[in-house]
Amino acid sequence: MTIEGYADEFVIIPEWLGRRDVFHLGSLIQGNTLQNLSFTPLSEREGHYESRPIFASVSFPAKTVSGSYLPDIMATTKFFSNIMQENNLSDMQNSTFRYEIKEFSYYNEVKTVFGSNVDVRALFYASNSSATAFSGRIQKTNGLIASFTQTNFTVDMDIPESGELYQNLNLDLLGNVYPAYINSVAYGSKGVLLIESEQDAEVLQTTFNKAFSVMGGLVSGSQSLASDEKNIIQNADLQIFFTGITGESVRRKIGSFDELISLIKTGTHFPHQHRGGRFHLR
Repeated sequence: MTIEGYADEFVIIPEWLGRRDVFHLGSLIQGNTLQNLSFTPLSEREGHYESRPIFASVSFPAKTVSGSYLPDIMATTKFFSNIMQENNLSDMQNSTFRYEIKEFSYYNEVKTVFGSNVDVRALFYASNSSATAFSGRIQKTNGLIASFTQTNFTVDMDIPESGELYQNLNLDLLGNVYPAYINSVAYGSKGVLLIESEQDAEVLQTTFNKAFSVMGGLVSGSQSLASDEKNIIQNADLQIFFTGITGESVRRKIGSFDELISLIKTGTHFPHQHRGGRFHLR
């Protein structure tokens, strides 16, 4: 099964974290790489363009929330760090929890959750794993993809007028296709849970929707799961990819609801010194 399409949002994956200097607010993406979801960034060093200052703002509450700077990853970090310091935001802050659950039958469908042409097997298994899954159809009768985010804050930029974002664009090097740009970056934690089970599809969906509702109420309090619902979760095959507030990613098999809860709880609050990793770009 082949997935082709267009995405205007994508999730940071581990291999991109090694190129932190190219994925940031205001960075440019080659326009002809959007359809195949490869998202190749433009390089100012290679003469693709010359950047210009952007006007940006942060989503957390503060007296001063906006400013301008020449876009790169260090300048972006300095921008929101200065706002935090100037507004004395040193206390523990709450994250916003959101989730979405949908059915899937083929592993290639997972790519749509990340909004990019990811290697699904490499994402969910360590490189030295001997696992042969994640090729073709799922191994069990029914499958769910649960995607959840804990957003600490976003950094956003105004829509630029023509000529404001860059200058001296070298269209010859870019195949005469104008670039796209990143206008919003979310900081926090992100998880994608792959669920496979022989359980009835409707029962499985209802159980995991309730489970994630419970997890979303960790701070304010919520209902708990019944023992039969916990058994459904425990008997399912659960494989997770999770990027925490430190920006580090983990991939592992989950054995129980309590283990899943423990992982989620690491991102329900965030202190000033751990603002969260960049997990979502738009």
